[in-house]
Amino acid sequence: MNNKMIDELKLAITPAVTLCQACSSVWQFILSKTENDRVDYLKIFLTGFKSAEDIAEKPSECFFGVEWKNKQEEAELTDLENRIVSNLIGSSMEESAFYAALCTKLSDDTLLSTLEDKAKFLALLWMDPRIPYYKLDKGRIMSNEEYRSIINKIQESINKGFFILSEELDYKTQRSSLLLDVANKLESDDERIVFWAVLLDILYKKLSEMQRIDDLSSDELRSV
Repeated sequence: MNNKMIDELKLAITPAVTLCQACSSVWQFILSKTENDRVDYLKIFLTGFKSAEDIAEKPSECFFGVEWKNKQEEAELTDLENRIVSNLIGSSMEESAFYAALCTKLSDDTLLSTLEDKAKFLALLWMDPRIPYYKLDKGRIMSNEEYRSIINKIQESINKGFFILSEELDYKTQRSSLLLDVANKLESDDERIVFWAVLLDILYKKLSEMQRIDDLSSDELRSV
């Protein structure tokens, strides 16, 4: 990663109290560069600044808060960001093309008419867990019948994996090493693939439920 570009971006960001303020400064800085360099600076900001501490020395509690004008603006801009990223990922483009496409979207005044809109959109991109983007192969695909057959065969290992996930352990490495040990004892790669697929599905469902509860709590606070 280009350290010179990182240092330039840090200078452009300082001082920033919130992520949106940082994104506003970053985008204005990117626009000051030649078109050939803009994509590189955008990619470095989205991939090289991985935490609030990378952007602000002492980030406040409201650092990630976005001052939406109303719920409609929040819904529309969030939906736009999600659709754009989903469509770009779905096209399985090269990584360089992905960031070039994002730069084009940010530059489109008909899509994002004001600097404020662009800053909020860039903030949503920075917070998007699908970024950094990687072009992936198709991976192993199996039929439902084959998938269910393997689940039935390794159900005991899946049960043990679920128990390990639920157990209170002192160290993260304990959990990962115990799960790896269960997976390594399975007979084939297909069995290991299904084992991890089931456990990941359990985790995704838990995260979705937690997010749903958080969203409900946020809505209740807004209505007070």
